[in-house]
Amino acid sequence: MFGQKRIFTNGRFSSQAVFTIAEGQTKTIPGIFDDSFYEADSGEQVLQTDLPRLTCRIEDTEGITREMLCTINGGNYSVLQVQPDQGTGLAVITFAHE
Repeated sequence: MFGQKRIFTNGRFSSQAVFTIAEGQTKTIPGIFDDSFYEADSGEQVLQTDLPRLTCRIEDTEGITREMLCTINGGNYSVLQVQPDQGTGLAVITFAHE
């Protein structure tokens, strides 16, 4: 996709996600990080949560697996899943806070 690499590596909109692949080995993936806050009201209870996620190029996600540890913007996370985006060449990696 035209311009994808530039968007994810320009530093203006992107963050560097550093994944721990194995003992002493890391993989850095540039992407757009979002840690949005959500509040859901079921009528009886209000659930407050966040959903940290990184949008990146699908080709950069090779080797990224569930429960892999990651540091982004000073926060520590573990991978919940890698969701490929249908036909765009992008993926969304969702995380849980560590």
